[in-house]
Amino acid sequence: MSKYTQLLELIRNRTDQSQDPLKIVFEPSGGDEEVLEACGVKYKEPTEGISIDLSKEIQGFWIFKNKASGLRYLGLEDFSSDIIVVEESHNGKDLIYENGKSESKFFENVLYFHKFKSLIIESKIASYYDELNENMIFLSATHGRLDTSCTITWFEEFYDYDNQLENQFKLIQKKINEDDQFKDFLKESFVECVTNLSDEKTLLKSLEKIKHIVESASRNYELYRHKFSFAEFKKQLDEEKEKYFKEYQSNLSDFLSKTASMPIQIGVYIFLIDRFSGNGWLMAVTFILIAGWSYFTVFCIDQILDNIKYLKDQFKIKFCKMLDESGINKMEVKENEEQINKKFVNSINLMTRYKWIMIVFSICALFFCVYFILPHL
Repeated sequence: MSKYTQLLELIRNRTDQSQDPLKIVFEPSGGDEEVLEACGVKYKEPTEGISIDLSKEIQGFWIFKNKASGLRYLGLEDFSSDIIVVEESHNGKDLIYENGKSESKFFENVLYFHKFKSLIIESKIASYYDELNENMIFLSATHGRLDTSCTITWFEEFYDYDNQLENQFKLIQKKINEDDQFKDFLKESFVECVTNLSDEKTLLKSLEKIKHIVESASRNYELYRHKFSFAEFKKQLDEEKEKYFKEYQSNLSDFLSKTASMPIQIGVYIFLIDRFSGNGWLMAVTFILIAGWSYFTVFCIDQILDNIKYLKDQFKIKFCKMLDESGINKMEVKENEEQINKKFVNSINLMTRYKWIMIVFSICALFFCVYFILPHL
């Protein structure tokens, strides 16, 4: 139980004789002074009874007769001290804000009204603030100019219910801290929502729709960020492709030079076998020549193959890393990945087939060498 509960019961059970919103005067009853002193309330006892000045400057905390008075006098800085309201809330609970906490949504709604007002002004979400008339002016590229009153007024359906202001305020702060550009999307969504309000176009009314406003701003921001990220990803991907394909082309050129020399190599093998088929010693030399040349050719092809496979694996690692950093859905760039992968795979398959053709032909050539050498042994 709060230390202010007994104080509230005392005030409610006495007849207030003062019309001043920040003053209570009532005829004392037995034990009133003890209760007031126990709660640390400063009071006077003139001829008309007990007189209590309700201001924070006198009491060290705020006491209000009703919620409307609280709205009138409370500011953002006042929530650093305790606050009590004599009037009961709509659910019959005491309206007590003690040590920064309260069971009533009334205090949260008032506090975050001021916090939202401060955020919109200080973060320049509003283009201009008319302090004299308490009016915010928004200049929107899409919806034009909007004038919105930020005067705090009584509206029971707002103050007594959970409007999720605290959660939405923290979410907005988090998004702005992550990217200052979010403010632009929040402004556009705010202006759009307030413009479509059928009744008063005020900050108070807009906060009833704050969840919808934040969701709309977040959705538009994510669409923008995704579009920007995708463009950046494509640019970075093109740069990486150029770098890897430059080395790929170099390896491919080496391979094509090997392919171009294949008819000459086969022709030389056939000529040597035919030319020296009757000479066992020269045929042995031909055997060594064919074996050495074939080994060197296959070795070079394997080196090129290893380089291509390495480039393929490295590019895949780089591609996945870029994808994770950008936050883009893999399905959106699946076609790009498949095209690049297909180019590598086709080259690897072609080189592998060429290598095996050379191996088979070399084995056949060596077989004929042995066939012509054996009669001379």
